[in-house]
Amino acid sequence: MYVNKGHVTAIGIIFPVLAAIALTLRIYAIKLLRRGMNIDDILIIPAAFLTVCAGVAMVIGAQMDIVGSHSLPEITAEEQHRVGKFEYAFWIGHVLATGFIKLAILFLFRRLFKGVAYRTAFDYANWTLIVIVVAWTVTFLFLAIFSCGSNPSAIWESLESLRTKCVDTFALYTANSILSWIMDLAILIEPLLMVCRLSTEEIIV
Repeated sequence: MYVNKGHVTAIGIIFPVLAAIALTLRIYAIKLLRRGMNIDDILIIPAAFLTVCAGVAMVIGAQMDIVGSHSLPEITAEEQHRVGKFEYAFWIGHVLATGFIKLAILFLFRRLFKGVAYRTAFDYANWTLIVIVVAWTVTFLFLAIFSCGSNPSAIWESLESLRTKCVDTFALYTANSILSWIMDLAILIEPLLMVCRLSTEEIIV
């Protein structure tokens, strides 16, 4: 089954709503516990904002037939303008949102597992992942903004200008997704190792 306007609209509504609910509950918990804002609390604010913006863009884009529909027999110049502008703005926001989310999670793990110890295996691994995520975010943000050099309008001028004046955006987005998945896997493994270690120590005791 192909993705259609209904699917895109649903995704554009569900995930931003979940992000807004999660942010609201987090702020409520901070006030309830009467604690200050930590780094992960601060990072999750732009992440949630960008997620909501992406959702709104997806809903509007679906209703305007920019996403969630097919161009037959081939894309027109007007459609290329709309799709190109949408894709350009969306990917910049996507890279930023993904970077903020990953960093928020890593700093949350740091707050939960590091304690007062420094120069531990977790400390080194956590900081390494933070540096990698920052480097990934900055690199792909730069590539998303300057994928057509100093002339971003080449993305939406025509398919010919996209092919001849820009980098291979398909390869760029594929590399982005693969590296993002690898980082997600590493971020997921980090707390699992800590939990397993705690469980092992409890068994030994």
